[in-house]
Amino acid sequence: MSKTTSLAAAMQTFDRTPAAAAVPPPIPKTTRVKSRHNRKVETKASTSVQAPSRIGKKAIIGYFDPSVSKQLKQMGLDKDLSVQDLLSEAINDLFHKYRKPNIA
Repeated sequence: MSKTTSLAAAMQTFDRTPAAAAVPPPIPKTTRVKSRHNRKVETKASTSVQAPSRIGKKAIIGYFDPSVSKQLKQMGLDKDLSVQDLLSEAINDLFHKYRKPNIA
């Protein structure tokens, strides 16, 4: 029969040094906040990690009935497209309707 190691002994041999992070360090963001009397503008720094694919992009958000979300997801599954691909196509169709360049 082999001798079992106690949890305390196992913890002493555990390497506690942190491994090198594979994720890039957080990108600091600055938010402007107006004072109560709109006289001064203060900045607050916060940190967050932003996906490289989102750098230089801006989110466009709308609130819809949950059935709209479900139908979009189902259409994406049926066509093997992401919801973002479907929304990009829809926005470009809207731009075309109003004779604007397709940039989405």
